[in-house]
Amino acid sequence: MSKTFVHEFKLKVNPREEKSLLKLLEMARYLYNTVLAEGLKRLKLIKESKLNQKAKKEKNYKIYKDLNELYEFSDYSLQSFAKEVKNASHIKNHLEAHTSQKIATRAYLALERYLKRKGGKPRFKGKNRLCSIEGKSNKSGLRFRNNQLCYKSLKLDIILDKKDKYGLQEYALSKKVKYSRVIRKRIKNKNVFFLQLVLEGKPFIKEKNRSKDSIVGIDIGPSTYAIYNDKKAILDSFCNELTRFQLKKRNLQRKMDRSLRSMNPENYNEDKTLKKNLKPFKKSKKYLKCRNKLSENFRKLKTYRKRLHSKLANEVIKLGKHIKTEKLSFKGFQKLWGKSINFRAPSLFLSILNRKAENAGGSIDFINTRKTALSQICLCGSVKKKPLKERWHKCDCKIEAQRDLYSAFLARYVKEDILDICQAKKAWPSANRLLEQAMSRLKQTASGGQKLSSFGLNQSQSGSPVKDGSIISDTQDVVGDFPRAFGSL
Repeated sequence: MSKTFVHEFKLKVNPREEKSLLKLLEMARYLYNTVLAEGLKRLKLIKESKLNQKAKKEKNYKIYKDLNELYEFSDYSLQSFAKEVKNASHIKNHLEAHTSQKIATRAYLALERYLKRKGGKPRFKGKNRLCSIEGKSNKSGLRFRNNQLCYKSLKLDIILDKKDKYGLQEYALSKKVKYSRVIRKRIKNKNVFFLQLVLEGKPFIKEKNRSKDSIVGIDIGPSTYAIYNDKKAILDSFCNELTRFQLKKRNLQRKMDRSLRSMNPENYNEDKTLKKNLKPFKKSKKYLKCRNKLSENFRKLKTYRKRLHSKLANEVIKLGKHIKTEKLSFKGFQKLWGKSINFRAPSLFLSILNRKAENAGGSIDFINTRKTALSQICLCGSVKKKPLKERWHKCDCKIEAQRDLYSAFLARYVKEDILDICQAKKAWPSANRLLEQAMSRLKQTASGGQKLSSFGLNQSQSGSPVKDGSIISDTQDVVGDFPRAFGSL
């Protein structure tokens, strides 16, 4: 299968065309819900069958293939069902064959994830909740021709960037289009439509983001990251600039809660908890206004976070395209540090970094934490477990370093889940200077505000608390300046 990449354009849409696109998305939603309901019925029959119970007891997973054929639970069978539903209703006037097939495939993939226990039970889409449709090829259905999106009688122009500073747009338009996707986004309480072109070939890499053929070690935590390369070491936290969005979100949610309580006192007990038998909630105009603001705040938070993660990933790729990091369970992180994971999204950063490394011709090597135990081992060979509150590595062999930076340094010299201690010992004198420089830079930035306690800046290298805690605060959130460069979206 040839390599693909996605390029997004904004669509020029007038009110009449907007109405047609919204109608198209609603028809797609009806079809998706119908196919999903049919798929859940067939899935229920498979789970209740005696063959399924027999397969569980004997652990014979080959029987599942026969069950899928028996109850017609497959991508093609759901596609044929979608075709029958479409042709028997008014949906046929809005959706063509290829688009309906892709909708059926979307429902099937959601059900397959649920069947394999890789995801939760798929939900039905409410009104205006299905926000994208896509074609199967560029020959029929959704087509991109002469810088226009064509679908039946609709012909929508794309908005081109007149400057195109890096030639990214010109590069995308020169590639072969595999298929197209239309996406609706709510921006400032208005519908804005975008066209995503799935193109054949390798993605465009800017000259300033060209990577080096070297190895980078990374240690990722729920809020922080440590990067080590032979020439540079970095320790910082994810998304420092977005804290104001978090504060605004919290204030809006509290305001909405107060509004609901004042408008619906009959739904609350004396101890301010919800009653069991609830009446329909009355929502004031102020509440609806706050809800729109909250939705816009969530959108900005998501957009800026992804942009910051992409920027950081580019910085890592500049250092080296061969990356080594520990394989982490982010589901386990969610149980312990749910709020931090929700805000900083380290898993998203890792997925963006993986994609960019592969595009640059490199890869991410995931290290087995149980075999290596980088946070416990020392260059002298001693192994010592440390509690999470101990943020400095200190050994009798006189090696001292910040815990996350030291783990990133060791990850750089891991090969096939085995730490090459000889190479790490040779590199330690120069690496020690790089780690000290990273800590000094961090202390300079910390002097102007608050920093996370996981950095260990509120501890001495011996692990004991610092006596003068006036500069460094043991906080769970990072307070940073609002990113002026982002502007308003």
